Amino acid sequence: NYSRSRLAMVCPDIQIGHVKLQLYDKNHTSIIHAHKKALSCLALNNDGLLLATASLKGSTVRIFNVDNGQFLQELRRGLGEAVIFSIVFHPSSKFLACSSDRSTIHIYELETVLKLMEENPPTDLKNIPQDEIGYKGKNKLEITDKTKNKKSKLKFMNALLPKYFKSSWGFAKIKIPDRHKICSFGMNNTMTIISLEG
Repeated sequence: NYSRSRLAMVCPDIQIGHVKLQLYDKNHTSIIHAHKKALSCLALNNDGLLLATASLKGSTVRIFNVDNGQFLQELRRGLGEAVIFSIVFHPSSKFLACSSDRSTIHIYELETVLKLMEENPPTDLKNIPQDEIGYKGKNKLEITDKTKNKKSKLKFMNALLPKYFKSSWGFAKIKIPDRHKICSFGMNNTMTIISLEG
């Protein structure tokens, strides 16, 4: 990833489930323990501020703050295992989509992540115009009641329940019969999907 705000690179570390994060503009390397199983997919947002990860299990996507490695949010794809083919952030960083071999593309809102980033903004962005920072920038695609992630109805018992019930579920799914596909957010709030079948 390269943006005006930072130059960052992520790749799987030699330790299973760990991500190696290199911030070249800060000459800083860190390791994030993202999953118990081996990694299958990684993605940075346009600003290089957010990292999304998925493991070979493929049931969750986890979001981390690149600046300090802090875990921000877990997004639940489903219960069963799946192969995640792509993870992509919307240019505004308000949404994320992932495609898998389960014939679905899941779309999530990242309001929880954005609130945490607003509360603790990265220190190296103070001289960047606010409308050029993805998670603060103006964009037609806004989070509304229709684009809220689903949560477990047992959320009020979070302290007593397993982590599964604390995850956010996507607010939308797109069914594509082809199992092998990748996706990307397009212009004017559209999504581009490429599959082996075209």
